[in-house]
Amino acid sequence: AYSAKATPRAAAQLGLAEYALGQWAEAEGHLVEALRAKQDRWVQKHRATLQESLDYVRAHVGRLEIRGEPPGAEVRVNGKMVGHLPLVDAQAVTVGEIEVEARMKGFVDFVGRTKVEANRYQTFVVRMVP
Repeated sequence: AYSAKATPRAAAQLGLAEYALGQWAEAEGHLVEALRAKQDRWVQKHRATLQESLDYVRAHVGRLEIRGEPPGAEVRVNGKMVGHLPLVDAQAVTVGEIEVEARMKGFVDFVGRTKVEANRYQTFVVRMVP
Protein backbone atom coordinates (compact mmCIF):
# COMPACT_ATOMS: atom_id res chain seq x y z
CA ALA A 1 0.00 0.00 0.00
CA TYR A 2 2.81 2.40 0.88
CA SER A 3 4.57 1.98 -2.47
CA ALA A 4 1.28 2.50 -4.31
CA LYS A 5 0.40 5.64 -2.35
CA ALA A 6 2.64 6.95 0.43
CA THR A 7 -0.09 8.26 2.74
CA PRO A 8 0.62 9.05 6.41
CA ARG A 9 -1.56 6.08 7.42
CA ALA A 10 0.38 3.73 5.13
CA ALA A 11 3.68 5.08 6.51
CA ALA A 12 2.46 4.48 10.06
CA GLN A 13 1.30 0.96 9.34
CA LEU A 14 4.55 0.15 7.54
CA GLY A 15 6.49 1.57 10.48
CA LEU A 16 4.50 -0.57 12.92
CA ALA A 17 5.12 -3.68 10.81
CA GLU A 18 8.86 -2.90 10.72
CA TYR A 19 8.75 -2.41 14.50
CA ALA A 20 7.18 -5.86 14.90
CA LEU A 21 9.95 -7.34 12.71
CA GLY A 22 12.74 -5.57 14.61
CA GLN A 23 13.68 -3.42 11.62
CA TRP A 24 14.30 -0.49 13.92
CA ALA A 25 15.97 2.07 11.64
CA GLU A 26 13.33 1.61 8.93
CA ALA A 27 10.52 1.74 11.50
CA GLU A 28 11.84 5.01 12.88
CA GLY A 29 11.81 6.66 9.46
CA HIS A 30 8.25 5.63 8.66
CA LEU A 31 6.84 6.49 12.09
CA VAL A 32 8.47 9.93 11.96
CA GLU A 33 7.01 10.43 8.48
CA ALA A 34 3.53 9.54 9.73
CA LEU A 35 3.72 11.74 12.83
CA ARG A 36 4.67 14.77 10.72
CA ALA A 37 1.18 14.64 9.19
CA LYS A 38 -0.49 16.64 11.95
CA GLN A 39 -3.69 17.17 9.92
CA ASP A 40 -4.27 13.53 8.97
CA ARG A 41 -7.35 12.23 10.84
CA TRP A 42 -6.10 8.67 11.18
CA VAL A 43 -2.76 9.86 12.55
CA GLN A 44 -4.54 12.24 14.95
CA LYS A 45 -6.66 9.38 16.27
CA HIS A 46 -3.65 7.10 16.80
CA ARG A 47 -1.00 9.74 17.63
CA ALA A 48 -0.41 8.55 21.21
CA THR A 49 0.18 4.95 20.12
CA LEU A 50 2.40 6.02 17.23
CA GLN A 51 4.47 8.29 19.48
CA GLU A 52 4.80 5.56 22.10
CA SER A 53 5.94 3.14 19.39
CA LEU A 54 8.45 5.67 18.06
CA ASP A 55 9.89 6.21 21.54
CA TYR A 56 10.39 2.45 21.90
CA VAL A 57 11.92 2.14 18.43
CA ARG A 58 14.39 4.95 19.14
CA ALA A 59 15.81 2.93 22.03
CA HIS A 60 17.08 0.54 19.32
CA VAL A 61 18.51 3.11 16.89
CA GLY A 62 21.75 5.06 16.72
CA ARG A 63 23.20 7.50 14.19
CA LEU A 64 26.33 6.80 12.17
CA GLU A 65 28.00 9.63 10.28
CA ILE A 66 30.26 8.18 7.59
CA ARG A 67 33.12 10.36 6.40
CA GLY A 68 36.09 9.60 4.25
CA GLU A 69 37.60 9.41 0.85
CA PRO A 70 37.76 9.17 -2.09
CA PRO A 71 34.79 11.27 -3.18
CA GLY A 72 32.36 9.20 -5.22
CA ALA A 73 33.03 5.89 -3.46
CA GLU A 74 29.88 3.78 -3.08
CA VAL A 75 29.00 3.16 0.58
CA ARG A 76 26.98 0.28 2.01
CA VAL A 77 25.89 -0.23 5.61
CA ASN A 78 25.09 -3.83 6.52
CA GLY A 79 24.90 -4.58 2.81
CA LYS A 80 22.43 -1.79 2.02
CA MET A 81 23.49 0.97 -0.37
CA VAL A 82 23.33 4.34 1.43
CA GLY A 83 25.02 6.62 -1.09
CA HIS A 84 28.40 7.90 -2.25
CA LEU A 85 31.11 9.78 -0.38
CA PRO A 86 30.80 12.41 0.85
CA LEU A 87 27.54 11.48 2.57
CA VAL A 88 25.55 14.49 3.70
CA ASP A 89 23.40 12.94 6.44
CA ALA A 90 24.11 10.55 9.29
CA GLN A 91 22.56 7.12 8.79
CA ALA A 92 19.95 5.76 11.18
CA VAL A 93 21.13 2.26 12.05
CA THR A 94 20.00 -0.53 14.33
CA VAL A 95 22.22 -0.71 17.40
CA GLY A 96 24.92 -3.34 17.56
CA GLU A 97 27.73 -4.38 15.25
CA ILE A 98 27.61 -2.46 11.96
CA GLU A 99 29.54 -3.31 8.80
CA VAL A 100 30.54 -0.44 6.51
CA GLU A 101 31.73 -1.18 2.99
CA ALA A 102 33.09 1.21 0.38
CA ARG A 103 33.89 0.45 -3.25
CA MET A 104 35.31 2.43 -6.11
CA LYS A 105 37.10 1.44 -9.30
CA GLY A 106 40.84 1.85 -8.91
CA PHE A 107 40.76 1.37 -5.12
CA VAL A 108 40.96 -1.61 -2.80
CA ASP A 109 37.50 -2.40 -1.40
CA PHE A 110 37.11 -1.17 2.16
CA VAL A 111 35.31 -3.17 4.86
CA GLY A 112 35.16 -1.97 8.44
CA ARG A 113 33.10 -2.62 11.53
CA THR A 114 31.96 -0.54 14.44
CA LYS A 115 29.57 -0.91 17.33
CA VAL A 116 26.69 1.56 17.46
CA GLU A 117 24.85 2.32 20.68
CA ALA A 118 21.25 3.46 21.10
CA ASN A 119 20.59 7.19 21.01
CA ARG A 120 24.24 7.88 20.17
CA TYR A 121 25.74 9.84 17.31
CA GLN A 122 28.99 8.32 16.11
CA THR A 123 31.45 9.06 13.32
CA PHE A 124 33.07 6.38 11.17
CA VAL A 125 35.94 7.19 8.81
CA VAL A 126 36.54 5.37 5.50
CA ARG A 127 40.05 5.54 4.03
CA MET A 128 40.49 3.67 0.79
CA VAL A 129 43.86 2.69 -0.71
CA PRO A 130 44.46 3.20 -4.46
